[in-house]
Amino acid sequence: MSFVSDAFRTRLQATFTGSTAGSPEWVDALEQGTDAGFFGPGSATWSVHGGNQTIVAGVRALLVQALHPGALAGVADHSRYKEDPFGRLAGTIRWIYTVTHGDTATARAGSEWVLKLHERVRGVYVDGHGVGRPYTANDPDLARWVHLAFTDAFLRTAQRWGAADPRRGGRLRQGVGGRRSAHAGRGRPPSPRPSYAPRWTGTSTAGSSR
Repeated sequence: MSFVSDAFRTRLQATFTGSTAGSPEWVDALEQGTDAGFFGPGSATWSVHGGNQTIVAGVRALLVQALHPGALAGVADHSRYKEDPFGRLAGTIRWIYTVTHGDTATARAGSEWVLKLHERVRGVYVDGHGVGRPYTANDPDLARWVHLAFTDAFLRTAQRWGAADPRRGGRLRQGVGGRRSAHAGRGRPPSPRPSYAPRWTGTSTAGSSR
């Protein structure tokens, strides 16, 4: 039955990276960074994002995000998820991986690219009372809901199924604070790029060398 597991592994890798063979070019490019980025080796973010439980976390995050009518309307009105659900998912994973493991400039550029894409994501949804409500993807409150759903999902799955407890030594607080800084376009002073860099393992959304 190895052909079944091989096919599943290939589909999984294509879903996560947009590539069916080896490490995609955009992952390899992250190794050429000039500093350790917003987080770096040993951070709670690398620990939390480095396990297979991120697969479950991604599903949880999407379900929670969809509870916000503005987020759900944005996906329904503007996303290509119906035509290319795996491609849409791969784009989100690429952004998470880039912000997690990229150097500071690359992480900021990745987030600015997402912000630019979201400029056109706007419209009106009808609430439970039949009242039209305007929405825009870059609305701070809506963006906060989406990012907190990611944070909650990744942390909860890491606490339940992760190899290491991210709360140990205050690392949980560091991880949440670091994500806040990254999303705000700010971070601690960049530290030197480590001599090793994360490699795509084909099994997680943010594999790292540990």
